[in-house]
Amino acid sequence: MSGKVTSLLVMFITLGGSIIAQTQSYEAEFSVGYSSTSATDLKKLQAEVISSQNFEYKVTDNFPATPYLNLAIFKNLEDGNRVGLFWRYLSTGGRLTVSDYSGTLTSDQILTNHEIGADLNIYLKEFPQKLVRPFVELQISALLSRLEMKDKAVIINSGEQSESLSLVAQNVAITPSLGFEVIIKNHPIRFKAGYLIEVTQFPFHLKENRDAKLRISNDNTVGPGLTGLRIGVGSAIGF
Repeated sequence: MSGKVTSLLVMFITLGGSIIAQTQSYEAEFSVGYSSTSATDLKKLQAEVISSQNFEYKVTDNFPATPYLNLAIFKNLEDGNRVGLFWRYLSTGGRLTVSDYSGTLTSDQILTNHEIGADLNIYLKEFPQKLVRPFVELQISALLSRLEMKDKAVIINSGEQSESLSLVAQNVAITPSLGFEVIIKNHPIRFKAGYLIEVTQFPFHLKENRDAKLRISNDNTVGPGLTGLRIGVGSAIGF
């Protein structure tokens, strides 16, 4: 996956450099990058699944850092700053497995998140540069998360059995970032690094019943845990 994302970044920057930037009122920006997630509750959920079984699950995935995609529409303000709306998507997950001569058991916890919100870029005019422009970014967003819990058993000579459960959660986040813009062949390439802070801590629940919340021992609820680093690169086209 990391190789594909790197190739996508190189291809996008190369294509971006061949497009003539236009000083228009609006910009469409596409960016890609990597995001980490704390996933504290989900890791506790994995631990509880392991402790509740008579067999020894092994953790093969533990909600690692993952690529993300980001699309945004910005309005260029008269003071040189930008304001707009954005959408971001990411997916990560956990996996537990155990196998022996009789078959294989797999327990997956797949986390996907759509992030929708407002984006403000303030350029640091005290660092005037013709080709490199540093900026501060602040994003305020809604986090629309889904957790797919899938268990599968493959028993030799007995076939395959599976069951799944889908839950959702809605939260609010802020993401402060620092970045800089580089002009390549009259086209802006933007690099940035920030930290998403999940402001609310609402847990996963059944889509059709908000009171049916996902819980572990001691009646603790389980939330997405999307707080973490966001590092990306992108480019924009004026219109």
